[in-house]
Amino acid sequence: MTPIKIHKQDYPRLCEQFKLGKTHCELAALFGISRERARQILEENGLSGKDGGVSVKAKEKEALKVKKHIKKYGCTPDQLNSLSCHYSQKSKSPLHAFLHQRTNARRRGVEWKLLFWEWWEIWCESGKWERRGRGAGHFCMCRKGDEGAYEKSNVYIDTVVHNSTLGRTLGFERDTKKTFMYRVLTAAGGPALVSREIGVASSYLSQLALLGDIPRVWLTNGKAKKLAELTCGAFTFEQICEAKNLEEEKS
Repeated sequence: MTPIKIHKQDYPRLCEQFKLGKTHCELAALFGISRERARQILEENGLSGKDGGVSVKAKEKEALKVKKHIKKYGCTPDQLNSLSCHYSQKSKSPLHAFLHQRTNARRRGVEWKLLFWEWWEIWCESGKWERRGRGAGHFCMCRKGDEGAYEKSNVYIDTVVHNSTLGRTLGFERDTKKTFMYRVLTAAGGPALVSREIGVASSYLSQLALLGDIPRVWLTNGKAKKLAELTCGAFTFEQICEAKNLEEEKS
C-alpha cells in the first residue's frame, strides 16, 4: 500500500487509538501511512512507547492475569508471593495447607466454598495459625455443627480435641448404626492414618470398623492406648476397654 498524507485534524484520533493499544503497525494500516510516519506523529504529540501501543496491551494482559488470580485465590499475585516468601519449604506454606485441607474435604464429600485468601484471613483473625496441626494442644478449622460447606459463615477455629469430640458426638447422634470401632477410627483420623501410627493394615482396620470388633490383644500390647491418644481426647483407653468387655458379654 502506498502511504498517503495524513491531515493534522486526524492526529488526535491517531494518538487516541495509540493510547487505546493500537501498535505502530496497526496505526499505519488504519490511517494509510507508514509505521515510521505514525511514530513521528506520536513523537510530535509527546507520546512514547510507554504511553500506548504494546505497553497498553501488556498492561491489559497483566490486569487480566491479576483478575483471574483473584478469582482463583481471592488475592493478587503480589499478596500471595509476599506470604509465600516467608516459608522456605513449600510443604510448610499456608497455600500448601489450604490445598491439602480442601482436597481432604472433597474426598469426604464436603462442599468447599472458601478461596485461599478467605481461608487465610480466618486463620489470621483467630491468632492460632502457629498452633495449627494435629493432636492435643493444636487447632484446626471446624464447621458449625460439623455439617454444611466450608464457607466463611460456617467455619471457625477451635482445638483439635473440640473438633474430634464434636464429630464423635454428632456422628453418633446422626447414625447410631455406626460401630464403636468405626467412631474411634474416625476420631483418630481414619484407617490410613491409624495404619501408619500403629502398624496395622488399613484394610484390616476397615474390616474391624465394619464388624465393630476390637482385638483383645490391643488392650495389652499398647495399640489400644495409642489409638485412644490419636483421638485427641474424643475417646479414652478406658472407654475402649469397656467397649471390648461389653462386646464380649454380648457374644
